[in-house]
Amino acid sequence: MRETRRAIEFYEQALAAAREIGDRRGEGRALGNLGNACAALGETHHATEFYEQALAAAREIGDRRGEGNILCNLGTTYYALHDARRAIAFYAESLGIAREIGDRRGEGTASGNMAEALDRLGRRSEAIAAAESALTIFEQIEDPHASIVRSWLTTWREKQQRRDIADDGSSE
Repeated sequence: MRETRRAIEFYEQALAAAREIGDRRGEGRALGNLGNACAALGETHHATEFYEQALAAAREIGDRRGEGNILCNLGTTYYALHDARRAIAFYAESLGIAREIGDRRGEGTASGNMAEALDRLGRRSEAIAAAESALTIFEQIEDPHASIVRSWLTTWREKQQRRDIADDGSSE
């Protein structure tokens, strides 16, 4: 935690310097890093504020990759705030940008995050479909997140199967 607080000091210095010289890309990067640091500290409301400023900077300069990443971070923040519906909206927007620019890792991340949020809402079939999409991408690019998504799929499919069996038994 002390390391994160120290990092925030450096990010604030970087932000001030970027603003002083009019470097919007550097400003956006510093704001995103401040958002990440606040999120790591559990300060989700502050993280959201920094991410929204970073998003504005990314959009202003046309940084689509940065925009997609920040949207995904905003989704994760709203997921942490137990607002899965809003998180899904951010993940969907991030996913669209990732597909548009050919960012496979971003596509996998947004799909995986969306799967988790869909499952939280009890939308298991949609969660499984999103996770399958994420897994396919992560396996193709040899991303270590594949094992996490594979684990989710195993758990969700088992639960889905048990629910389907219970539903069949109750209708007889």
